[in-house]
Amino acid sequence: MDFYKLDRTLPSLLNAAETFELTDQIVSLARPVVGNDADFLNAVWNDLQQANEQLGAAIGREKGASPLTEIRTRLEEERDRAFSQLLRRLALTLDDPEEAPGQIEAAVLIDEILGNHPRDLHRLSDAKNTAELKVLLPKLRGADAATALQQLGLTKYVDRLESANNAYCDAVEQGAKAERAKDDIPTINEAERHVRWFAGVFLHALNYRAFQGDAPTTELVKEIGVASSKINTSALSRRTRAQSNEPQQEGSVATAG
Repeated sequence: MDFYKLDRTLPSLLNAAETFELTDQIVSLARPVVGNDADFLNAVWNDLQQANEQLGAAIGREKGASPLTEIRTRLEEERDRAFSQLLRRLALTLDDPEEAPGQIEAAVLIDEILGNHPRDLHRLSDAKNTAELKVLLPKLRGADAATALQQLGLTKYVDRLESANNAYCDAVEQGAKAERAKDDIPTINEAERHVRWFAGVFLHALNYRAFQGDAPTTELVKEIGVASSKINTSALSRRTRAQSNEPQQEGSVATAG
């Protein structure tokens, strides 16, 4: 792995909205790895998250609509997909006549837990969806349910659902904080400088931990690299389109390709 691979994650070609989007993805991807560590990396992650909240608020103030709204919509869709995947995987086990009795018993236990909640959570309001999951997820984390999920190979789907729900709740809280702090919102340029500075410190710290051989951090570096590549490609396309639409200056001569 290139030790300094992530130093270029926030290049200058990104505009403020793209910087916000990429940083939001970095914060979300890093949450499972650093969110529970009371160390320097976690402290910088918190600073980066707060700085990006300020950037989102600054962009929203200028445009009259916060990009956090778009982020919440995306996270809500991810949460709905995660729940649907869990239901589909469970249904496959329940409907398979060749499944071992122990597997069926485990599936029935999970199905009974889910049966106490709406199966069409995506049709509920966001607030009701969140309220249902706050009750459901602790049940699925109970000892018996956890054993059944492990037996069925469904633990990763509950992990995915919980992670998506936590990310959505965080985005809602970010929006609420932004509303409360409108009077203290910096300019976009100021907020973006703060984000880039904290991102640089955070990514250097990630690189160092990965260099020491920490497997989860190494995997996180790869995931951030993928997210960065996608947004960088989009930003480059945006810039190319903008340049192609610029009027040709008087006296200039077009050259054949």
